[in-house]
Amino acid sequence: MLFDAWAKKREQLQLAERYLTESCHLFHLSPKQLTTAAKDWIAKRKDFPAEELRRIIAEAALVAKGDVDACHFTPRLLDDHEAFAGARFEHMALEETVHHKLAHFFARIGDHDVTDVYPAVMKQVERPLIQLALKWAGGNQQKAAHALGLHRNTLRKKMRELKIV
Repeated sequence: MLFDAWAKKREQLQLAERYLTESCHLFHLSPKQLTTAAKDWIAKRKDFPAEELRRIIAEAALVAKGDVDACHFTPRLLDDHEAFAGARFEHMALEETVHHKLAHFFARIGDHDVTDVYPAVMKQVERPLIQLALKWAGGNQQKAAHALGLHRNTLRKKMRELKIV
C-alpha cells in the first residue's frame, strides 16, 4: 500500500516534469526544471487530475523567470498557502511578486463579498512607491516627482492624501 502511494507520487512528478518540458517548448521558453520545493508541493497534493496538473504547470512555466518553484503555483484552495510559504520574492520581478501576492489575497478571501479592492491595492502600492522615490531623491520633491512622471503639485497632493511627511 505504501509502495503504491510512493509509486503514484513518482508518476505524478514525472508527469509534471513532462508537462513542464512540453509547456516550455509550446511557449518558446528556455528549458526549465522543477525545484525541490516545487516537487515537494506537487508530491503533497492528492492525485491531481492530469488536465489540472497540466494547467498548473503551464501557468507556472509562464510566470517563472527561471526554474519553477512552489511559489509559482497559484493556490487552488482557500487553505492552500504552502505555495507561498518561504517564497523568495526578492528574486522575482515586481509584476511577478505583485501577481503572487494578489493571487494569494484572492485565494484567502474565497467567495466572500468584498468591495473597493482596487483603491485599497493602489493605496498599498502608491504609499511605498512615493516614500521610496522621495528617499531615493534625498527628499527632493521635484526630483522624486520627475522620476515618478508626476507634476510636483500632484506629488504633494498625493503626499497629503497618504499622510506622507
